Amino acid sequence: MNLFKKFLAGAAYGAGFTVACIVALSIWANFWLKDGVISSSSQSTNPSISSAPEIVEEFLGTTGCSSGHFDYESPKDLVEGSGEITGRAFVNGKGVAGLRLKLMLNGTVYSAWGESDSEGVYTIAVPYGEYRVNGYSLDSSSAARVLAGKIQSPDQNCSGGRIYVADGQPGHGLDFKFVDPVALVEPRGELSIGNPIFAKWEPYPGAHSYRIQVYKSLERSGWRGNDRLFKWDDRPIVTSEEFEITGITNGLEVDHWYTIEIEALDQEGIAIASTASPRNHRDFRAIE
Repeated sequence: MNLFKKFLAGAAYGAGFTVACIVALSIWANFWLKDGVISSSSQSTNPSISSAPEIVEEFLGTTGCSSGHFDYESPKDLVEGSGEITGRAFVNGKGVAGLRLKLMLNGTVYSAWGESDSEGVYTIAVPYGEYRVNGYSLDSSSAARVLAGKIQSPDQNCSGGRIYVADGQPGHGLDFKFVDPVALVEPRGELSIGNPIFAKWEPYPGAHSYRIQVYKSLERSGWRGNDRLFKWDDRPIVTSEEFEITGITNGLEVDHWYTIEIEALDQEGIAIASTASPRNHRDFRAIE
């Protein structure tokens, strides 16, 4: 009888220990899951947890540009007034809504924000007077939203001439033009200079020919720099969507990184688009 009582007591203790372990494990798991600490290699049955990061397409151009002299050290904000400066924002020739921007004026002041409407027209309130546009600044959040995957058109101006704003006479500011970039397909990764290396890209609508530039860098990240393989007037122009990089006169160097720039040209030889140039991007590395 005493043995039977000991057995029951042991069983009860074991069951209690098991339940305690289950509760403890449950609390541990909930804590780590809630804080997102479990690694992506863990096998989870929760479909809301994904090991793949979300890929967000971004605006591939620049959010600011200026020319001439502008006081970046102590710029001022221009008060709004009864006058207006207007302009338009286009994507592939069509007006784009929702782009917020401000203009740099008279070398010292930023205008108030303006936002493009459904026709791409933006309006900025300013006092009556005379202005000169020195540059512009785009709101990065709105640019990421409405200009994802786009770049500035090659003929986008940073500045404009003098404009006059009076009662019933708005001034015309800058027009903004954004386009799809030329899509480079090859080269990618580490490539041996002992083999032919080709730059290949997708055909661009309206392109009659393409102009090539190659940038060299010792660094994998950062700005691509100005170490160009071709002088400005010696950039090759081809009519196909292919160019052999290893065939260039001054060749490639081992352990250097290279960025390919392709400009799409119309029938008159005017640039209509180019490849995008993100700051930390390199297309390939030359190896033995």
